[in-house]
Amino acid sequence: MANGKMIYPSLIDRVLNPKGSFFLSSAIRSDFTFKINQMSKPAFLCNSGMSVNKAKILISEYKKE
Repeated sequence: MANGKMIYPSLIDRVLNPKGSFFLSSAIRSDFTFKINQMSKPAFLCNSGMSVNKAKILISEYKKE
């Protein structure tokens, strides 16, 4: 459910992927955008900063190998 509306897979999604994984990924995206839109600015900045820090650590670890 995104913004109070149900999301149904389109005909193309059902034909190309009968298991519905594309539909699942689009539902995950809508849930993520809903979560971001509900966050306050300080919480968003804090979470963004932690994510950037984690990305820097992962990239530095990847470059060492």
